Amino acid sequence: MNVVNTNEIGKVPSEWKAKREIKITQAAFQEASDRLNALQEKTASLAAQAALSELLVENISQPSTELDGDKPVTGSWTAYRAKKQEAGLHRIAVVSIAFNRAEYLRKSLDSLKNSYNKLLESKAVGIKYPSFSFFISHDAQVGEPDEGVQAVANDPQFASMFAYWTHSNKDPIEATMDNPGVERREYYYIARHFGFILRRLFDNDTFDAVILIEEDLEVASDCLMMFSYLLPVMEADPSVFAVSAFNDNGKESQVSSNRRVMRSDFFPGLGWMLTRQVWESFHGQWARGYWDEWLRRPDIRLDRVVLRPEMSRSRTFGDVGTSQGEFFSSHLRETYLPTETIEWALQDLAYLRKDDYDADFERLVSNGISLNWSDHPDVNKGIAAYSKLDVGRPILVTYQDLTHFATVAKALGIMDNVKEGVPRTAYRGCVSVYVQGLRILLLPASGLWPRVADANTDTN
Repeated sequence: MNVVNTNEIGKVPSEWKAKREIKITQAAFQEASDRLNALQEKTASLAAQAALSELLVENISQPSTELDGDKPVTGSWTAYRAKKQEAGLHRIAVVSIAFNRAEYLRKSLDSLKNSYNKLLESKAVGIKYPSFSFFISHDAQVGEPDEGVQAVANDPQFASMFAYWTHSNKDPIEATMDNPGVERREYYYIARHFGFILRRLFDNDTFDAVILIEEDLEVASDCLMMFSYLLPVMEADPSVFAVSAFNDNGKESQVSSNRRVMRSDFFPGLGWMLTRQVWESFHGQWARGYWDEWLRRPDIRLDRVVLRPEMSRSRTFGDVGTSQGEFFSSHLRETYLPTETIEWALQDLAYLRKDDYDADFERLVSNGISLNWSDHPDVNKGIAAYSKLDVGRPILVTYQDLTHFATVAKALGIMDNVKEGVPRTAYRGCVSVYVQGLRILLLPASGLWPRVADANTDTN
């Protein structure tokens, strides 16, 4: 573990100094030092760490009107973010969420370690990525902390990379439940644990984003690179709610591009990133139970979207757990995790901007060939007929309502699940998936759902 000299931290290069006086206390330096000590040596240079420490002083939230002679900015948070983007100084916390499945945790940590090593290899050739800090948050609300999980956390190969803590809130969970005795209390314990993590890292620390990885998830080698590169995309677009590594329709036969990222109105979870700005838009609210369902609520999501890859960068192997393997044998077990490592910093993701994406998506739909239900009452036979023609265009398969959607989705072998009126993976009511080698757009018979105005994410 590196030890950062607090005297060196104060020596900030002149090009980083804003045109305002910054008062820095020894206590502030010590706090910054304690946090920076957790960073790996390769993550940032001492000069970059020093620059970040100055930006983290307690008056950073005070108004500022100019920065190094640039155009006026709205406040020092804007300046802070601009400086970090310029120098690759975003701070991302990656949290492995553990309970009592030690061998699951070991497999998950192995994949995270591999993904981080791939990111460091990219940094070695001059690609800038954010500073990462890694944590294991061990849920110990019920009984004593699982000894197997503690043993994995203390394994030297992981202890050198992951800081470990326990969440031991023993307050009766029944007081937070809507229907004690009917609902499963496990989901309330989990929600409380997630809330504890997010408050600790956003409210009590200075992280720009938090990535949550449950102990039954493994991630692809380029997963952290993908999250890194999508963070500034997310920060620049107020219509984006979260980034997920997961595609619910992610079997190998259902996907095509290893580089495509998509917008979706459905929040899938299963390895996801939240930014400080979105966290602050909750105005102190958090789910008491069923946290993923809470995030899908219209009054919480506010028409914002999730960015997720076409090919999943996470996969669950958890056939044993709180959800009792829901969808695992029928869908999740077969999620395809690509082995190729993509240099995400070299990918042009400008197409993800809302206006550009919507225009491209509407053109894709207008260029599609409609499957006539009268001619092809069996949807799979209909697709097979088009497959022989080598049409080179997407096939439009329409559904009349959400009940009909579930019927068609089940026939196609894709997820037929709907939450808060949104089919899994859908964007504007349309599910894009590959079947028999053809791109299928399963969309409402009335057409794409209307575009929504930019979400109001004002956190004041």
